[in-house]
Amino acid sequence: MKAVIVKTSGEVFEVNAEGLSEIQRAVGGYIEAIEAGNIGSGFVNEEGKLKGLRDNVIATAVWHRANKLTKFSDYLVGDVLFCGLPDDEGNSQDISQEFSEFIKNISSTFLKELGEIFKRHENLTQ
Repeated sequence: MKAVIVKTSGEVFEVNAEGLSEIQRAVGGYIEAIEAGNIGSGFVNEEGKLKGLRDNVIATAVWHRANKLTKFSDYLVGDVLFCGLPDDEGNSQDISQEFSEFIKNISSTFLKELGEIFKRHENLTQ
Protein backbone atom coordinates (compact mmCIF):
# COMPACT_ATOMS: atom_id res chain seq x y z
CA MET A 1 0.00 0.00 0.00
CA LYS A 2 1.35 3.42 -0.93
CA ALA A 3 1.30 5.74 2.06
CA VAL A 4 2.85 8.90 3.49
CA ILE A 5 4.62 8.99 6.84
CA VAL A 6 4.67 12.19 8.86
CA LYS A 7 7.46 11.97 11.43
CA THR A 8 7.51 13.99 14.65
CA SER A 9 10.72 15.56 13.32
CA GLY A 10 8.71 17.17 10.51
CA GLU A 11 9.95 14.81 7.81
CA VAL A 12 7.28 13.76 5.33
CA PHE A 13 7.90 11.00 2.82
CA GLU A 14 6.18 8.33 0.76
CA VAL A 15 6.53 4.65 1.61
CA ASN A 16 5.15 1.27 0.62
CA ALA A 17 3.70 -0.39 3.70
CA GLU A 18 2.60 -3.95 2.99
CA GLY A 19 0.85 -5.70 5.83
CA LEU A 20 0.27 -5.15 9.51
CA SER A 21 3.90 -5.57 10.60
CA GLU A 22 5.11 -2.78 8.29
CA ILE A 23 2.36 -0.42 9.47
CA GLN A 24 3.25 -1.23 13.10
CA ARG A 25 6.93 -0.60 12.36
CA ALA A 26 6.06 2.76 10.78
CA VAL A 27 4.20 3.97 13.89
CA GLY A 28 6.35 2.16 16.43
CA GLY A 29 3.86 -0.26 17.97
CA TYR A 30 0.27 -1.42 18.04
CA ILE A 31 -1.89 0.56 15.64
CA GLU A 32 -5.03 2.61 15.96
CA ALA A 33 -6.88 3.69 12.81
CA ILE A 34 -7.84 7.35 12.37
CA GLU A 35 -10.16 8.98 9.87
CA ALA A 36 -9.05 11.82 7.65
CA GLY A 37 -12.37 13.09 6.41
CA ASN A 38 -13.50 11.84 3.01
CA ILE A 39 -9.97 12.05 1.59
CA GLY A 40 -8.08 9.33 3.46
CA SER A 41 -7.29 7.53 6.68
CA GLY A 42 -4.26 6.72 8.74
CA PHE A 43 -2.64 4.91 11.62
CA VAL A 44 -1.08 6.06 14.88
CA ASN A 45 0.59 4.24 17.76
CA GLU A 46 -2.33 3.03 19.90
CA GLU A 47 -0.36 3.61 23.12
CA GLY A 48 1.47 6.73 21.95
CA LYS A 49 0.06 9.10 24.55
CA LEU A 50 0.52 6.57 27.36
CA LYS A 51 4.14 6.10 26.28
CA GLY A 52 4.72 9.85 26.16
CA LEU A 53 5.58 9.99 22.46
CA ARG A 54 6.31 13.44 21.05
CA ASP A 55 3.45 15.54 19.70
CA ASN A 56 3.17 15.44 15.93
CA VAL A 57 2.11 18.97 15.04
CA ILE A 58 2.11 18.49 11.29
CA ALA A 59 0.10 15.25 11.40
CA THR A 60 -2.33 16.91 13.81
CA ALA A 61 -2.77 19.83 11.39
CA VAL A 62 -3.40 17.39 8.51
CA TRP A 63 -5.89 15.42 10.62
CA HIS A 64 -7.74 18.54 11.79
CA ARG A 65 -7.94 20.03 8.29
CA ALA A 66 -9.02 16.77 6.63
CA ASN A 67 -11.78 16.37 9.21
CA LYS A 68 -12.68 20.08 8.98
CA LEU A 69 -12.21 20.54 12.72
CA THR A 70 -12.38 24.22 13.63
CA LYS A 71 -11.69 23.86 17.33
CA PHE A 72 -8.83 22.04 18.98
CA SER A 73 -10.27 18.72 20.12
CA ASP A 74 -7.38 16.29 20.24
CA TYR A 75 -3.86 15.84 18.95
CA LEU A 76 -1.69 13.12 17.43
CA VAL A 77 1.58 11.85 18.84
CA GLY A 78 4.38 9.79 17.37
CA ASP A 79 4.98 9.07 13.73
CA VAL A 80 1.76 8.86 11.71
CA LEU A 81 1.14 6.85 8.55
CA PHE A 82 -1.54 8.26 6.23
CA CYS A 83 -3.11 6.17 3.47
CA GLY A 84 -6.22 6.07 1.33
CA LEU A 85 -9.77 5.40 2.37
CA PRO A 86 -10.51 1.77 3.29
CA ASP A 87 -12.36 -0.38 0.78
CA ASP A 88 -15.79 -1.91 1.44
CA GLU A 89 -14.15 -4.72 3.46
CA GLY A 90 -12.16 -2.29 5.61
CA ASN A 91 -8.79 -2.94 3.94
CA SER A 92 -6.43 0.01 3.66
CA GLN A 93 -5.90 1.38 0.17
CA ASP A 94 -3.15 3.37 -1.54
CA ILE A 95 -3.03 7.03 -0.69
CA SER A 96 -4.46 9.22 -3.44
CA GLN A 97 -2.28 11.78 -5.18
CA GLU A 98 -4.69 14.44 -3.90
CA PHE A 99 -4.27 13.41 -0.24
CA SER A 100 -0.50 13.06 -0.62
CA GLU A 101 -0.26 16.60 -2.02
CA PHE A 102 -2.63 17.86 0.71
CA ILE A 103 -0.22 16.51 3.37
CA LYS A 104 2.88 17.88 1.64
CA ASN A 105 1.29 21.34 1.23
CA ILE A 106 0.34 21.54 4.90
CA SER A 107 3.82 20.39 5.89
CA SER A 108 5.67 22.88 3.70
CA THR A 109 3.37 25.75 4.75
CA PHE A 110 3.79 24.90 8.42
CA LEU A 111 7.58 24.63 8.19
CA LYS A 112 7.82 27.88 6.21
CA GLU A 113 5.70 29.74 8.78
CA LEU A 114 7.72 28.23 11.64
CA GLY A 115 10.94 29.39 9.98
CA GLU A 116 9.56 32.92 9.68
CA ILE A 117 8.61 32.91 13.37
CA PHE A 118 12.14 31.89 14.32
CA LYS A 119 13.60 34.62 12.10
CA ARG A 120 11.40 37.27 13.73
CA HIS A 121 12.33 35.99 17.17
CA GLU A 122 16.02 36.03 16.25
CA ASN A 123 15.73 39.62 15.00
CA LEU A 124 14.02 40.67 18.24
CA THR A 125 16.73 39.15 20.42
CA GLN A 126 19.65 40.75 18.58
